[in-house]
Amino acid sequence: MAYHPNAGSLPSACVIADDQGNVTGYRKVHVRCFGGFDSRKAGHDPWPSHTGRAQTTSWKISRPPHGFDICEWELA
Repeated sequence: MAYHPNAGSLPSACVIADDQGNVTGYRKVHVRCFGGFDSRKAGHDPWPSHTGRAQTTSWKISRPPHGFDICEWELA
């Protein structure tokens, strides 16, 4: 799969929904950060794109971007 630019919010491709449109879960992603970190190249497990309670992966982009902000993402 190809990496996609981070638009600053949870990508809809990361959301798993049932036939009625109810959110049932979230997919995991590999990320590249503005500071050069790449979760796939580093050998890390994919990151959770979101959890049911608190968001574990922040999709916000600081102005100017912080080195740990997500630059690009890819479904795992």
